[in-house]
Amino acid sequence: MEKDNYYMLSSSIDSVENGMMLCNMPDLPNDLNDDWCFGTPFTEEPKVPIPVYIQEGYEEGTPLNYYDSLPVASNEFIEALKEAGVSNIITYDATLETEDDEVKHTGFKAFNLISVVKPAGEGNVYIGDKKLFSNSAEELGLAPKPVTGMLMFRIAKGMGEIIIHESLKKHLESKGFSELVYIDAKEIFCP
Repeated sequence: MEKDNYYMLSSSIDSVENGMMLCNMPDLPNDLNDDWCFGTPFTEEPKVPIPVYIQEGYEEGTPLNYYDSLPVASNEFIEALKEAGVSNIITYDATLETEDDEVKHTGFKAFNLISVVKPAGEGNVYIGDKKLFSNSAEELGLAPKPVTGMLMFRIAKGMGEIIIHESLKKHLESKGFSELVYIDAKEIFCP
């Protein structure tokens, strides 16, 4: 496992003609204890479908299959994750819509990625600490022990980034999701 490669999963609105931008996720019922980026099951389940509002000026845009700024993806993307063996997500039906309900897209899921990986060993610094951009992947301890067998996870105290295993990257590439961007984990954190 020491040679496993990991990537931050991102997306680019520029890779889709007339790509759609979304606003923030709606508050969760228990927003003091729950968050989409905590990596833990919710203490109180949200009502579905979850409305995710389209940013003004993008009403006629093309929805992305995966939004890296929000935990929202198309049903096809979620199915591709499951095909690859990702089992640590809880999904909720979601709609992409305008506040006036004139435009509404179905076939989407909001997802809660369950699992947060803490860096291994003493003296390591979490993502999100003051030295955010001076951490190396080695200091963060991404491999091998903390992530053995994990295909998709968040890093403790992170900023919402999702890290995926190289095998999941290859599977998603084979599905042709054009808006996906993969950033080598070694490039995320400068040495």
